[in-house]
Amino acid sequence: DHGSGATILLYDAAQDSVVLVRQFRAAAYVAGDPAFMLETPAGLLDGEAPAGALRREAIEETGYFVEDVHYLFDSYASPGTLTEKVSLFFAFVSPTDRVTDGGGVDDETEFVGVVNLPLEQAFAMIRSGEINDSKTVILLQWAMMNRMALSQCLVPA
Repeated sequence: DHGSGATILLYDAAQDSVVLVRQFRAAAYVAGDPAFMLETPAGLLDGEAPAGALRREAIEETGYFVEDVHYLFDSYASPGTLTEKVSLFFAFVSPTDRVTDGGGVDDETEFVGVVNLPLEQAFAMIRSGEINDSKTVILLQWAMMNRMALSQCLVPA
């Protein structure tokens, strides 16, 4: 038990693209898998409401300031062994929303790469195994299911 978290899919409708982050993940490394994983921006709540926590994480990790965030649902990645519940959100972004370079917080020794990918390519990376983080897989699947509404900057019902 290390607390609950929040994650967000940042979607650029004009480019039909998503903003992901590439981070070192010790657990993947220990398991013998590639240590740098592509993921949606995420973080622990640290006493904040989920929407506030993910706004903080989005700007820290990607440099994108997001005001209007849309709650989707909560998910347990592995309820048989972990108490962590993750709140999943999405937000529309554009290049003008990027107010810093992102890259993580130096005090937290984060080294985060910002990756902008076409939604179709990111989705294909699930099948190839290049994206295998559960929260990211879920959000990319959600985006593909709701692609028509998203492309029109509509919040899916």
